[in-house]
Amino acid sequence: MSDPTKNSMYNLFAPFLLSLHSAGMSKNTIKNYQIDLEHFAQWYLETIGEEATPDRITSLDLAEYQQYLATRDFKPASINRRMAALRKYLKWAAEENIIKQVPKFPKGVSRVKLAPRALKRNEMNALLRAVMQEGNKRDLAIIMTLMYCGLRVSELVSLKISDLELKERAGKITVRGKGNKTREVPVPHEVREALRDYLTERKDRYQELFLGQRGPLTVLGVQQMLKKYAYAAKIENLSPHVLRHTCATYYLNKGMDLVKVAALLGHKNLNTTMVYTSPSFDDLAWAMEGKTREEGNR
Repeated sequence: MSDPTKNSMYNLFAPFLLSLHSAGMSKNTIKNYQIDLEHFAQWYLETIGEEATPDRITSLDLAEYQQYLATRDFKPASINRRMAALRKYLKWAAEENIIKQVPKFPKGVSRVKLAPRALKRNEMNALLRAVMQEGNKRDLAIIMTLMYCGLRVSELVSLKISDLELKERAGKITVRGKGNKTREVPVPHEVREALRDYLTERKDRYQELFLGQRGPLTVLGVQQMLKKYAYAAKIENLSPHVLRHTCATYYLNKGMDLVKVAALLGHKNLNTTMVYTSPSFDDLAWAMEGKTREEGNR
């Protein structure tokens, strides 16, 4: 036996759904509209006690419905999709002169912007351990340069030996960044050692710093190399960009100010760097468990 309430809801939205079909919209998309609209109609009936005809829906109803979705742990994208379905339905109703105007909609729900993924301390150690066990000096130099100097992978593969200045107590890399602009990046002691160890075994005449099997190393070559060590270290979704994020997060956690981190990464706009000050997903998860970042990294 069919549900009379469901039948009534379908009849309410049938002309609108038919218009979507006439406009060439796919059956699957139309079905999604129907599901979203019927969900609202059910809420409206239970909350207001009336059928959700277009002329009864007010801006207050829309705001209350959005708030209801938010309190039921719907994701922002899901909430915004349901509200978009209502907006399209009411816009159609206005065009058909069923209502005089579309009621005002509440502002869309924003997704909390989280910091980009960065390796935890135990993941950093696991990765370095995997490379050291392999004994490949080039790979260790590459990964340490990405992790502690924050270079983009395109900047890394463009480096020449002459871009290095490795002294006993200090060192720097001259990096050619976006727009052919150069910046000087300090090289920590551990990275200087890794680069020196790699250079001592070089017997070729190439000017490029990092070499592959057939000449200068490519971006793809770096990505494939990281996949091998990610598998060994049991790290998911490892990429050169994750190592760049790791570098930024590492120095911010050590107390380096935002302006210095921006200069290190070659960011023109400080707002680009500020994303690293946002909480990561793990930060939020640890906080909900009553832990600090340091405790979570153990």
